[in-house]
Amino acid sequence: MHQRTKHELKIALIVDKAPLLDLANNYCELMKEQTFECNIFQTIEGARNWVNN
Repeated sequence: MHQRTKHELKIALIVDKAPLLDLANNYCELMKEQTFECNIFQTIEGARNWVNN
């Protein structure tokens, strides 16, 4: 899921399985120095709220 706002891209990762959480955290860590904003959520509702704000 993504949203373009002021030439920025938000990446919401929905991760509901513990073994994938480290992978998602590593991905978001790589995005810190990019124009991408990345965040991790357990539900799609939480991700949608973040993307739309």
